[in-house]
Amino acid sequence: MWWRQLFPSVAAPPPVPTTLDGVVATGAAVVGANVVVKDSDAATADVATTTSATGTYSADVSGLKAPFVVIASGVLKWRGGANCRSGTYGDQ
Repeated sequence: MWWRQLFPSVAAPPPVPTTLDGVVATGAAVVGANVVVKDSDAATADVATTTSATGTYSADVSGLKAPFVVIASGVLKWRGGANCRSGTYGDQ
């Protein structure tokens, strides 16, 4: 890059992250939750994924424009095996 000749001690800017990683939990992991990532451009398609057995998710946001809204919904498994439908998590 041309600027390295003028400023050899200046480091290159860090790469922009292309994935958004997180955990969906309400005290316990929410397994199989639907996670949707929306960006600030209404014309861009949303990115959707599901959580793993540990409640973690990873979404490719390389085509989105920050800031993001993350919305998660799923079914919580309570002790004894009873299901409880969860609401939506995150800001909308």
